[in-house]
Amino acid sequence: MIRNLAEMTWLEVQQLNLDEALVFLPVSPLEQHGPHLPIGMDLFGAEFLTRKMAELFQSLHPSWEVLLVPGLPIGSNAFDYPGSLFTRQRVIRDLLVDYGACLARHGLIHQVMISVHGGTGHIVAMEEAADILARRFKCRIIAPFGALASKYFHGGYDEQLGALSGTPLTPEERKQLRSDWHAGWWETSLMLAACPHLVRPEYRELQEVRVDDFRKVNDQLVKSLNEGLGYLGAPAKASAEFGELLSGLLAVDGVRLIDRIVVGGGAVQPNDRSPLYDIPFMRTDFVRNSVAVGAGVLLTLLGGLPLLEAVRRGGIPFLPEDKKPLPPRED
Repeated sequence: MIRNLAEMTWLEVQQLNLDEALVFLPVSPLEQHGPHLPIGMDLFGAEFLTRKMAELFQSLHPSWEVLLVPGLPIGSNAFDYPGSLFTRQRVIRDLLVDYGACLARHGLIHQVMISVHGGTGHIVAMEEAADILARRFKCRIIAPFGALASKYFHGGYDEQLGALSGTPLTPEERKQLRSDWHAGWWETSLMLAACPHLVRPEYRELQEVRVDDFRKVNDQLVKSLNEGLGYLGAPAKASAEFGELLSGLLAVDGVRLIDRIVVGGGAVQPNDRSPLYDIPFMRTDFVRNSVAVGAGVLLTLLGGLPLLEAVRRGGIPFLPEDKKPLPPRED
């Protein structure tokens, strides 16, 4: 059974069979998506993909209870246009850790965090939160969108899309998908499938804006291209059929990850995350860890263990924040 968590009582939640209860949490920011898509596109898309995954999972595991948490309109690394609402990357990580911890403390340890927002820091923050929850609370948890998006942008769905549609993608169409970064072919198609009434009809007239190197994509570039309309890709190629096909493929791969990691208890492998997760400076704790390493090196240069002993005995005031000083040891 698929149920909305917000509509349940706490007693109903308490009575769940926790061994077979799976929680989905969609989370994406409000962000500009060109002149043709609503600011809530990422959130609506995350909820749509969540529902697809939940329905597929439920069909494969009919004895499980599937709980849907209301989508969180929050995220980081969004384009700074009027109406875009986003936060620091660390806020996303900490919020998801707090939410996941609330669920885990009451036994809901099977969790899935879903997004369709491509902000690099946002994706990594979700993966960091999942890793923290797995370590601290023994959660069986996955944030699969980084891996799914990476497969999409590397052409991993091209053959299946051609086979399912009955028309193989042309070489030019494959190139277009590789640079379909924002509010283009894929996202416009997703909204035509999920919320067609929110797609402005002028999408059919928008010319393609192609940027091949994702590393160059930022606010300044987007605002300098095509009168700053705010999209990158080919929205005119969009269709509801393409949105249904691709979201269906993403759902299948997402459920495969859920089966192996969340249900089966398997370890999260490098290919189950975004490649960005393994880049140290993409992490929210990069600065803190760098400072800690630097402090360790400095500590060694200044005297190493004798200095630590002096701190321990109270000879050097090195106090944790919000802690009262302790008297020196008498031994």
